[in-house]
Amino acid sequence: MIVFNLDAKPQNEDLTICNDYTAKIFRSAMSIPLLKFNITNFEFSSGLCNIVKRTNKKIILSINDFYFSDGEKLPPHHVKYRIEQLKKTNYKFKYLLEDLKQLKVKDNNLIIYHKKNIMFIYILTNINFSPINRSGAFCGYFMPNGNDEKSFKIKNNTYNLKKNIDIEFNYFKNHNNDIESFFQGKCNYTNPTTFPINQLDKCKNNLNCYPSYISFNITFTNKKLLNVKFDDLRKIIFSGIDREAICKKFFPLIYPAYDFLLFTNTKNEIVHDNIKYREPIYLTMGYDPFYPNLEICKFIKKSLEKVNIYIELKETNFYDRKSNCDLQLNLTYPDYFENSYYYCSRYFELLIKLYNY
Repeated sequence: MIVFNLDAKPQNEDLTICNDYTAKIFRSAMSIPLLKFNITNFEFSSGLCNIVKRTNKKIILSINDFYFSDGEKLPPHHVKYRIEQLKKTNYKFKYLLEDLKQLKVKDNNLIIYHKKNIMFIYILTNINFSPINRSGAFCGYFMPNGNDEKSFKIKNNTYNLKKNIDIEFNYFKNHNNDIESFFQGKCNYTNPTTFPINQLDKCKNNLNCYPSYISFNITFTNKKLLNVKFDDLRKIIFSGIDREAICKKFFPLIYPAYDFLLFTNTKNEIVHDNIKYREPIYLTMGYDPFYPNLEICKFIKKSLEKVNIYIELKETNFYDRKSNCDLQLNLTYPDYFENSYYYCSRYFELLIKLYNY
């Protein structure tokens, strides 16, 4: 038995579309992406498919021999249907796939025509494009094996993986309980979001750390604050937050970033300053009750008080956010691993339009 600890259940038990971090972990365990991307050597490898041909406007994939957990063999038209379905029915994937022009199936190949975009192939590594058959079965090495309030269990899909392996994901909202189970040998992997910094010295000899690529960032949830007249406010918030102070407290688990680059370890230029906003302004900022969100928000609150911005912190519900806050501390995870995910996205296009409004 391999045991993982997580700090939250998925926001939705329906894993056919997964956006939050826990759901992606579950779906990635039970599904194989169309293509895999190695973040060590930055090369593609086969997943459900192999790359036959790749140009700026066309990608040809051959479908490998895989089976859904109910025994149905994966046919090329299932992959085609899954991509088309997401583009038609899901607002997010409509924009993620806005360069897609046409899909065709020929023999065992899927032919993808798209607008000229050398980065398009990275999109195909998104786990949501892994097909689901009419029975609701996933196509991967594992399948569900029990779900309750405390855990989610999976076992091997015997059609794709003959070796018997059982995996259990346990939920620990309290990070101290998570670490205690690790020290007691009850789990193999602790919660992947953030390990409590004050516990590092106790297990430095047997602790391996892996990057999660989760970004802590502030979202302007009050649309009025995106108006051009609040341009100065947004800039002062950006420069007024002392990222170095926050990351020093949680070093080496968190490092400061001034952009959305994924693959960079170089030190960013420090832009922190204390230029005050022209008059006192009072805002609310929400945070979900998971470690270390509140601790980070307290640092942000303290930093912004120095620049005439006063923040009231409000706890929000991760599963049902109804509170109307001006700002929200969010944890985001990229849809695919390539820096262009951010800079070539509709998100940045909209920001530019708002900025020039």
